[in-house]
Amino acid sequence: MGDLHRQIELFGRAAVVRDQPERRSVIDVAANFMADETIDRGFTHSLFCLTVLPRKQRADDEVWSRENGRIRLTIQPLADENGTKLGVPYGSTARYMMLYLQTEAIRLGSPEVRLGKSMHGWLAAMGLSTGGKSYNWVAAQAARIERSVVTFTHTGEDGVARWQDTIIRGSFDPRSRETERVVRLSESFYDALLRHPVPVQEGALRHLRNRCLALDIYLWLAYRLHVIPDDSLLLRWPAIQAQFGMPGQKSFHFKADFLKELEYACAVYPEARLEVEPTGLRLFKSPPPSPARPKLVFVK
Repeated sequence: MGDLHRQIELFGRAAVVRDQPERRSVIDVAANFMADETIDRGFTHSLFCLTVLPRKQRADDEVWSRENGRIRLTIQPLADENGTKLGVPYGSTARYMMLYLQTEAIRLGSPEVRLGKSMHGWLAAMGLSTGGKSYNWVAAQAARIERSVVTFTHTGEDGVARWQDTIIRGSFDPRSRETERVVRLSESFYDALLRHPVPVQEGALRHLRNRCLALDIYLWLAYRLHVIPDDSLLLRWPAIQAQFGMPGQKSFHFKADFLKELEYACAVYPEARLEVEPTGLRLFKSPPPSPARPKLVFVK
């Protein structure tokens, strides 16, 4: 994908689109990202780079679980005051809300995160609508985050490390009339975040809105590419599907979907180095996403 960015730098978006009209949407994402002047960083826990939330709604009482090698993520929905389970958070909005909580906690150096205008302003900056029907959607995902217990398990040479807690303390309802609302990340979640934060580009997040799989791949690459123990690593397709595939998805459908969304993820990560091979995806050691913007130079 680095070649695509170089082509846009040299010849401009229009010329590249003329040569590759079938890739127009990916070219547009790459060009818009390169022209984005935002240099702010966001943050997420490294384990959210290695495991994923569901992309679509699951049964309200279903426990979501996902494994990646020695790491296991489990999210259990809790019942509300009426005994009704709301289900686990899912989709793009839930992902961005989780990114907001983690980013603000790291920026402020505090587990207390302000909501209201701050959160809605950040979501709007990411390109997500927070008005009208979207407001109810935000509120529904907030309720799911509020009433979820997260368990992370890591099996290593020294045994099994595990922590389990809710994500936040307090109400996460954006419809509250309180003018100054603060939620507090749970102690174990905040401590784990401080130990393992992964920097990401807010500009990249903005240009992947409404593309859950591309966002998941971007977060994965942002962490995975610069912690490869050697120069390169081959990850085979069954392992990649175990991480990113949805329940019941056929392998050939998954591979086609993954490769399509991989292009979008790489469009906002010029530093990424990887190759698609018949047996899997080869990753080459790369730096983490840089907040610096590429400089556009057009050559006739």
